[in-house]
Amino acid sequence: MHDLWFSVPQFGLRFKETPDGFSMAGSLDEAIQKRDEFLDLNPNMLFIADIRMRSYALDEFPEDWSYWIKDSDGNIVNAWEGVFGLIDFTHPDIQDRIVQQAIAISKCGLYDGIHFDWWNEHGAVLAELYGDWSHKYRGNEAEQRARDNILRRIRAGARPDFLIMGNTNRNTIPRTSPHINGGFMETLIPRTATGNYLEALLNEVETSLLWLEQNLREPQVNALEGWGIPTKSPDDLTNLRWMRAFTTLSLTHSNGYVLFNLGEGHEHVWYEFWDADLGQPVGLTAQLYEEIPGLYLREYTNGWAVYNHSGETQTIALPEVVTGVSSEVEGMTHTLPNLDGEMYLKATPANPADVNGDGVVNILDLMLVAQGFGADKKGIDVNGDGVVNVFDLVFVANEF
Repeated sequence: MHDLWFSVPQFGLRFKETPDGFSMAGSLDEAIQKRDEFLDLNPNMLFIADIRMRSYALDEFPEDWSYWIKDSDGNIVNAWEGVFGLIDFTHPDIQDRIVQQAIAISKCGLYDGIHFDWWNEHGAVLAELYGDWSHKYRGNEAEQRARDNILRRIRAGARPDFLIMGNTNRNTIPRTSPHINGGFMETLIPRTATGNYLEALLNEVETSLLWLEQNLREPQVNALEGWGIPTKSPDDLTNLRWMRAFTTLSLTHSNGYVLFNLGEGHEHVWYEFWDADLGQPVGLTAQLYEEIPGLYLREYTNGWAVYNHSGETQTIALPEVVTGVSSEVEGMTHTLPNLDGEMYLKATPANPADVNGDGVVNILDLMLVAQGFGADKKGIDVNGDGVVNVFDLVFVANEF
């Protein structure tokens, strides 16, 4: 049920500090076995290890550790509910620590990349010195210089295909975009906003997600996370509507990942809506339906995704008979409320092996795949793994 998994280093491995820096400790054989068990269930999974940059658990180091940020009374500044303390990632020693851990993850070979929380280019994140956000420990430019240095050193020492993600929330990251592959968009909405404020934040999410898709380092691994209403159940009608809205926003504005939860510890609730086989994207991102502002439609091989943030209920006319995944309504014309989304599936899903679309899979389809070797071409990458190779030939041959 997961294509992207990021957390503390998975598979039972952990960071070990040595006189020569950091390495990964634990049983490598057991770690490989655990990873392969997941890949057997889903060969598309990516594994991203989280590296702490802004804070550590208070019990991880003694109170007199040199790198805690302390207030004027000498107390460690809490980063979150008395569990974590802020650390100064602008300090050269902490930057060394971060870079060494990232390189250790890269050299280990079991992980596809790393994730950094609090990746914010629009303000300083080393804050809360006196219980509020008005006091900054370091200014924005000092924090950005530290991030620049950390990224350059990681890119110099990590393998070429190593992925780096950052928690960008609802923001763009123009300064560090050449080094970052993906933004984890922890949107915090709609749990935290209503009315006009909610509208503004949602516009911000749409704009930023599209920007990340267009500007980050290839390959991109953008992940959109919507937060529901925690006082309501996961299958409450309001939460279901928001889940559909965030899902279709991701489908119309990106080629990335999506998660919806109630904002209580990033819990992963599975929705049947996500079982739909929409296929591979055919249409471009962020395309308006009939030039109606806020009404987005994107075609996929097996249907269409529609996201409605136009301010009112809209009627969509599609070129063939389709069935709404959520509504279960069949027809060519469908109605979609504001702040909602839907996937519409064709009656007969297209066969991805029928590359030329002539209704039969034969040697002509094999020739088209062979001509596209080494590329990432829509319609020719029939197994959807991001590259055209021998596996696509095998896929087509098996459909003869």
